[in-house]
Amino acid sequence: MLNPPPFDPRLFLALARDLSASGAEERHLRTAAGRAYYTVFLIARDKLGVVVVQDVHTEVIRALRARNRAWADQLASLRRIRVAADYELVPQDPTRRDWARNWADADLLSKRLMPIVQAL
Repeated sequence: MLNPPPFDPRLFLALARDLSASGAEERHLRTAAGRAYYTVFLIARDKLGVVVVQDVHTEVIRALRARNRAWADQLASLRRIRVAADYELVPQDPTRRDWARNWADADLLSKRLMPIVQAL
């Protein structure tokens, strides 16, 4: 049996942008924000060679920080949006309660980070 090629995480970002189309509801925008994070995270994890399972998100950010603090801070910001989207019915941070704004921030961060993580 042949092994299929690995999944291309960039497809998550394409899905995120489809979900966030004009008039998207909160559920779509939350999901889009999460997919944007996972696109960048998965590429960074593989490019940085992070293979741990426990605390993998923290380890990827730490490995990225060793290369460039600003990049790591941006990935950490994208992660915070994803955590609010996935775990907080009402985000604890009042500035994270506008899902159109959250998606715009996630989209901007992913646009900044994608060329960086792909070039690692």
